[in-house]
Amino acid sequence: MAQVTRVLQFEDFGEAEFNVIIEKYGKSIALLNTSYFPWYSSKRYCILVFLSDPQEIIPFDINKT
Repeated sequence: MAQVTRVLQFEDFGEAEFNVIIEKYGKSIALLNTSYFPWYSSKRYCILVFLSDPQEIIPFDINKT
């Protein structure tokens, strides 16, 4: 369980915008040494969700029938 403190959404971003996202948030999202091509160039959306105050929860069963 955690508190959502901020949400950023990017869409239809190109290589320049990708590089800005990586430069600004790369360390936080574990994408420091990455390049735009080939995998990221086919992506059109990026959503970053910032969390705070994480708390462990007790596992529970859900009746899936």
